[in-house]
Amino acid sequence: MNEPKLVPLHANPSRPTKLSFEGDGSKLPNSSSQNDLVFDKLVWTISDVAKELHCSSRTVLRLVAEDKIPYAKVGRLVRFSRIRIHDWLKQGGSR
Repeated sequence: MNEPKLVPLHANPSRPTKLSFEGDGSKLPNSSSQNDLVFDKLVWTISDVAKELHCSSRTVLRLVAEDKIPYAKVGRLVRFSRIRIHDWLKQGGSR
């Protein structure tokens, strides 16, 4: 059988290349490698932060409401910088 291979979805040099799997679908990457792709993003959602902190989305929302976690509002949406979250964790997780 053919091994699945990664192919770029777009070839714009100014943007990072996204990859998709090509093949018959019988051999998909394990779930841990798919989860790692989430944490390669620079901007995280509430669910991304919850996965990183091993807690619920509700807990992350509580931290936002209490202003205990670094975040940014984009309109109504709450977004997090991966770098600032890691720095926050290194400092003990407090502001």
